[in-house]
Amino acid sequence: MHDLLLRSGWLWVALLVACNHPVDPPVSTFDGGVGGDGVGPCGGPADCPGLDSACRYRTCEAGVCGFAQPAAGAPCEDGGQCDGSGSCTAKLDGSACSSATDCASAHCVQGICCDTACDGSCEACRGEMTDGPSGTCSLVIAGTDPYGHCAPSGTCDGAGECLEGN
Repeated sequence: MHDLLLRSGWLWVALLVACNHPVDPPVSTFDGGVGGDGVGPCGGPADCPGLDSACRYRTCEAGVCGFAQPAAGAPCEDGGQCDGSGSCTAKLDGSACSSATDCASAHCVQGICCDTACDGSCEACRGEMTDGPSGTCSLVIAGTDPYGHCAPSGTCDGAGECLEGN
């Protein structure tokens, strides 16, 4: 009977997590703890010890406290991503950064996390300078030179090269 209750409890928690925390797929773990008073069973997640975050939140199923967390890669605080174990890690591409260590990709380019080093003369990682999304290194728009790499008199040709004397 206990196994049946535990299995049905897992299903209930999975449905509850999916409805209240729409991250696909959720991962649930139970620590077997008792309610917040340390003696009796819990009546809801708020009765359980610990704090909730975007990457780990309290659960209470069949009077047993536990934790659930979204799968790795789910967004969390400050543009980071959940690691699948309850922690928020480095920022995703397109998030603001001040150094490469801020970014999951290890590339902080032009103040945002970028998918590559994006160090070509006519490349940018900011979407407003390219036809691509911010966080993805792309060629700058033809006829522009937002960083002065083709200076003093050139612009980018839209194919990654400088045109001189425009």
